Amino acid sequence: MNCPIYISSSSDDEDEAQEDAPTTITDEKRIYQAALQDLNQPKTEKDLPPGVLAVPLMRHQKIALEWMRQKERSFNNCMGGILADDQGLGKTISIIALILLQKLKSQSKPVKKRRSRRSGGTLVVCPASVVKQWAKELDDKVSLQHKLSVCVYHGSKRPNDPVELAKYDVVVTTYALVTNEVTQNSQANIRRRFSGALGRVKWSRVVLDEAQMIKNHKTQVARACSCLRAKRRWCLSGTPIQNEVWDLFSYFKFLRYHPYAEACSFSQRIIIPISKNSLRGYKKLQAILRGILLRRTKETLLDGQPILHLPPKTVNLTKAEFSPEESAFYKELEASSQSKFETYAAAGTVYKNYVYILVMLLRLRQACDHPQLVKTSEESHGEHLAVKESDFASTKIKAVMETLESLGKQVKILVFSQWTGMLDLVEYNFVRNGVTFRRLDGTMSLVARDKAVKEFNNDPSVQVMLLSLKAGNLGLNMVSASHVIILDLWWNPTTEDQAIDRAHRIGQTQAVTVTRISIKDTIEDRILALQEEKRIVVASALGEDPGELSATRLTEQELEYLFFG
Repeated sequence: MNCPIYISSSSDDEDEAQEDAPTTITDEKRIYQAALQDLNQPKTEKDLPPGVLAVPLMRHQKIALEWMRQKERSFNNCMGGILADDQGLGKTISIIALILLQKLKSQSKPVKKRRSRRSGGTLVVCPASVVKQWAKELDDKVSLQHKLSVCVYHGSKRPNDPVELAKYDVVVTTYALVTNEVTQNSQANIRRRFSGALGRVKWSRVVLDEAQMIKNHKTQVARACSCLRAKRRWCLSGTPIQNEVWDLFSYFKFLRYHPYAEACSFSQRIIIPISKNSLRGYKKLQAILRGILLRRTKETLLDGQPILHLPPKTVNLTKAEFSPEESAFYKELEASSQSKFETYAAAGTVYKNYVYILVMLLRLRQACDHPQLVKTSEESHGEHLAVKESDFASTKIKAVMETLESLGKQVKILVFSQWTGMLDLVEYNFVRNGVTFRRLDGTMSLVARDKAVKEFNNDPSVQVMLLSLKAGNLGLNMVSASHVIILDLWWNPTTEDQAIDRAHRIGQTQAVTVTRISIKDTIEDRILALQEEKRIVVASALGEDPGELSATRLTEQELEYLFFG
């Protein structure tokens, strides 16, 4: 069954009345032609005139600039794409170069058409933790003679006039504000009428930084971002797939990448072929991505040489054993959780109790860190209460303290945990042992976060940075650290990878060592297995599997076969 694809125009140059006019597309010829063109063309480079940027572009960034320039000129599909370079390869400066390139071009040509008062520049949407980092990069990386006008659209004093916002070259804001200000309605005229300032500007370009924030297309943030009015659209993410292939659908919807921007068509043309024949299905997905996605990793070679010469990174998995007290506490909790799950399964009410089952899993994972993280309940109250006191140092906290002692005070260390409660417990032990540290978590203001990062990077006496995995794994630059400790495992390995890349990125001069701490014979063993399964899915979809699913093995004949049989 063919699914009709309805494409709404998002061009700033077209009459507004046409925004909701649908065009139906049912074939994939343009995608095939784009993949074929990408297969046959060598990667060319583009650079800015001397003196525009304060720092020169690296070669892989020049290739990215030319690729993005070509994508923004393409009318075959969406005007934009996904820049999916590894964390730390300079996606930010590549986008800054693209913005400058467009500005230089517009300054060199006479204006052909009167610009609407609400026709804006580039909107950058990013997590709150990196707003100031974007503002700093936009200032530091551009020479004095070519400075861009930048508005940080955040805080109570932000302008609420779309005409005022449209005057800036770049507006930097957060996903939360886009969600709050952009009305999520299929009718463009209703969106314009009821949206805040962000939703009433016709942006020249919208850039979603850390675009995995919209990976679930059903969320309000994903729907709001898709409703932004823009001529060109970009997704920046070093981890475009975190859980499953369906993550890509939200990007395709935002980018207007037809015929895959509707759930029915995405399922029919991508998900079902993978389920029927994974080898052929994944190869077709790689071909589909060729026309819209550019990805380089730290191991990518250009003319036989690594695109980036970084110091080595060593990842060590430490499998520790519980103390007798922790083991008894965990086994009691595990037995209780298993008994409840078996009861739900026998009654056929697993899905009805799905949320509570997730809470049970959460408690088991928290128990691996420290018993005190597990809230007191009937099952855990009583005989094991003693191990919940703050003075009790869990196996993982002891491992952290031993690691700090072995490294010495000259090595700067990042310590990540998913739970602020665990950070509190580690902090308690740091204070007791005279460890100088700073902290960054989601409860802190942007000013406080920025201050903590600067002090950690610049003050030699500050040895450790405590970070929550959610607030501290995106966009931050902490190359002063050369050791990273991951206190607890997350279902998705790319989240841990992003955290590690706060230290292992451009600017790092020291070898980086990573210590991942897990507990033997616990739920963390199963999490490690799930992580490996997710890595296989990502590698298969992006063509990074060294085996038979690698995209480098696609030929012109294979492309034609994948699309047309």
